[in-house]
Amino acid sequence: TEDVRCSICGEVHSRSDIELSFKRPDPIAELEEEERSERCVEGEDLCSIDDRRFFVRGVLPIPVRGRELAYNWGVWAEVDEESFQRILDLWSDEGQASEPPMRGALANDIPLYEATAGLPLKVHLTGPTTRPAFHLEESDNPLWKDQQDGIDERRVDEYDHLI
Repeated sequence: TEDVRCSICGEVHSRSDIELSFKRPDPIAELEEEERSERCVEGEDLCSIDDRRFFVRGVLPIPVRGRELAYNWGVWAEVDEESFQRILDLWSDEGQASEPPMRGALANDIPLYEATAGLPLKVHLTGPTTRPAFHLEESDNPLWKDQQDGIDERRVDEYDHLI
């Protein structure tokens, strides 16, 4: 296994220990830096464009056959203003995991899959020290099928080589 330097912490890790993540939702990443600084409010886990589009960072778990732990894509979901405000209200609440799931849409196109941005999903708050979990709603997209059925180690290796 190859070692790679993490772009977030700067440490060297085995490629197989790193899961892919997106720094921003695609609609924000696509903006020029100057426009982004004028129109967006950005945080590590929450951001917005023009106070009209709202995003939350979470994980999209993909079960891996033969492993106890899922592969977690670090992605963003777009949510409506009411859900965004509710997420803000509950962000540090120990009981947030009991909140019913909220509707959202995947805000990133994930490599190795056909168009994934816009896929409907449910946002599940998991606790004040963990990012929300995203569960795709049923669709014909192969990403939904992989989240339902799991993937094999060969597919994980394909993910790892995107790093």
